[in-house]
Amino acid sequence: LRQPSNKMLNTNHMMGFSSNYLARQNPALIRTPVLSAPTLTPYNTGIRDPNRINNQIPKKKSNQRMIFDVVNHLKKLDGQSLTTEELYQQTGADLKNQALLELLEGNPKIRIDNSLGYARFSYKPMYEVRTSDQVLELLNSNQDGIDKLDLIDAYRNVDNDIKALYESKQILKVKNTDKATEILYPNETKMNVEMLPEFRELWKRVNVPDETDLQQEMVRVGLKKTLEKDQIRLYKRPPQKERKGKRKAKKFQPDSHP
Repeated sequence: LRQPSNKMLNTNHMMGFSSNYLARQNPALIRTPVLSAPTLTPYNTGIRDPNRINNQIPKKKSNQRMIFDVVNHLKKLDGQSLTTEELYQQTGADLKNQALLELLEGNPKIRIDNSLGYARFSYKPMYEVRTSDQVLELLNSNQDGIDKLDLIDAYRNVDNDIKALYESKQILKVKNTDKATEILYPNETKMNVEMLPEFRELWKRVNVPDETDLQQEMVRVGLKKTLEKDQIRLYKRPPQKERKGKRKAKKFQPDSHP
């Protein structure tokens, strides 16, 4: 390699000295290097698409999955209806797909209104109530009670209205242990009877055993559970067939070679 000459070394030294000297005298002379922005492409933006898994193009949803998404989206709108175009923009459901349209029309949780000359889609709850007074009127017309789960999706604040009706003693709640929910009943004030304080005290003293131990407690005190003859169903176990003696497995004997 060629060795640098003394003239080259002196020139470099003077250039370094002059640049440092000018920088101390006027810092504005120092230029900040300008970096050009990289060209952004769909592969180097670094933005993660929530609809993608591992930054890959998502797979096309099945019609059943699309119906599930549409029902949940309409349910969140609390009674608001959407046109075909709005439904496509907000859920991606393309109703030009005839199979998807037929599933949408046959779904019991979707209401389709054509009264304005075009279709509008909205969520259809089991009970058409929108206010606390309508909930109370519904319960008064259903003396056998209504499952709370069937009412909870009627409108957005229905749960708060149910709590208010219960706290004001206008309705009653009974827990359903089988379904882990509550059955709502109207509170008929005309059926309320004023009880004597002595009777209330006697009632409170009665120790009722747990439901699981109730039958054993009744048997312990000599009570038996009776049923009518037409309600008694005896289960007769079919006679088991006698099993024949097990065959003894033959032991494997290797062939003997002379």
